[in-house]
Order: sequence, then structure tokens, then C-alpha cells
Amino acid sequence: VHAFYVTYSQKLEKFNFSLGNRFEKAIINTTQYALNERNRLSYLNLFPSANLQYHISKMQDLRFTYSRRIDRPGAWRLNPFPDIADSLNIRTGNPRLQPEYIQSLELGHHITFKKWDLTSTLFYRYTSGIVDYIVTVDDNGISHGRPENLNRGYDIGVEFIGSASLADWWNMNVSYSIFQRSIDGSNIHQDFTNENVAWNAKVVSDFTLPGNFKLQANFNYESAEVEAQGEDFARYSVDCSLA
Repeated sequence: VHAFYVTYSQKLEKFNFSLGNRFEKAIINTTQYALNERNRLSYLNLFPSANLQYHISKMQDLRFTYSRRIDRPGAWRLNPFPDIADSLNIRTGNPRLQPEYIQSLELGHHITFKKWDLTSTLFYRYTSGIVDYIVTVDDNGISHGRPENLNRGYDIGVEFIGSASLADWWNMNVSYSIFQRSIDGSNIHQDFTNENVAWNAKVVSDFTLPGNFKLQANFNYESAEVEAQGEDFARYSVDCSLA
């Protein structure tokens, strides 16, 4: 990957801004020796960004950000050699897989008090060439899955992040987001379009214990989210660490 960056920033009394762009040339050559397959991908892209911040007061800020980003497929997604660890569910990569391109718009408000602060953000993220696993089942009942580029997908929603010092020995950080997700995979099959409302929540709590021990407890929840052919199940995790 060959890249060139340009950034300009300016600070005024109550208003800060920065503008940037990244020029990028990517060249990807893959060789699958077992199958004697060679593939070459090459693409030139521009990735502009903008960050505008207005200081309402010492305690409050407004911020607007825009960015265009790229998510390139990893080597395991490009490898066409089949994974037959499970003989009933065979997975392969796709050497012709293109990267995802994400455009993100965010409008945020941040307020700070003595012992707590809150960030609220409205966001819209549009992804072209979104990558999703497509599964087909043959006449023998064996499923074959490989990643494909779909037309597009988007998330639109709101996020809240709050942190507070509840006591000298107890700090907490809480985040919550709710958004509508939509996926359009009609370039693969006319039925591969889907959407739902999803939400995520995370709580991180830090405790200072006697003897200078540190205890951290984490809870993370992600609701069911749609894919082209259905949806992921909701999942959650809880963990603790002591140091």
C-alpha cells in the first residue's frame, strides 16, 4: 500500500477544525500454490476527512466529523483453498473479494461536570461493497460458504457514553447505542435484503480495594443483528480481572 497524507488544521477562540485527505494506491497479489491460482487486485482511492469542533462553554462542546475509510479483506478471506475441518460445512475464501468502503457522519455533544461526563452522538455509516458470508447447500445436504461483496449496507442511530466517579474507590463507564441496520445483497440474490433495529450496551466498573488491589468488572451485550441470509444471535459476556 502506497499512501500520501495531507492535513490542515486551525484553532480559533471557540472553533477548531481540521481537514485532511489520504491518497492511496493498493496492489494485492495472491498465489494459491495448491490450486495454481493467481489473482491480482489494484485500486486507487481518496479518503477525505473533516473534524469540526465548537466550544459552547468550558463544560460543553459540539463536534461534527466526516470520514471515508477502507476495510481490506484479510488473507484467510482471500484464500480459495477449502477448509474441510467440518465436512458438512465447507468454507472457502474468495480471491476476487474487494474491500469495503465506509463513509461515516457523526454529530456529537459532550458535557463535563466535576465527577461525571456524557457524550451523545448521532451517527450514519454507509458501507459500499459490504462483505458477508453467503451459504449454499448442495444436493447432499453439505453447506458451502464463502465471503461475497454485497451492494451496500448502512447503520443509522444514536450512541451515549457516560463516565462517573461514584466514590473515591469506584469509577464506572457506561455506553449504549441503538441503530437501524440495513443490508442490500440483491446483486447476489433478490431475497438477500434485510434490516432490523439493534442495540449494544457495555458497562465497565473499576474498584480500588484495600491493599492497593484493583478490580475491574465488564459486562457487554450485543443484540441480534441482520445479515444477508438471516441474523446473528444476540450475545453477551461478563468478565472480571484483579490486579
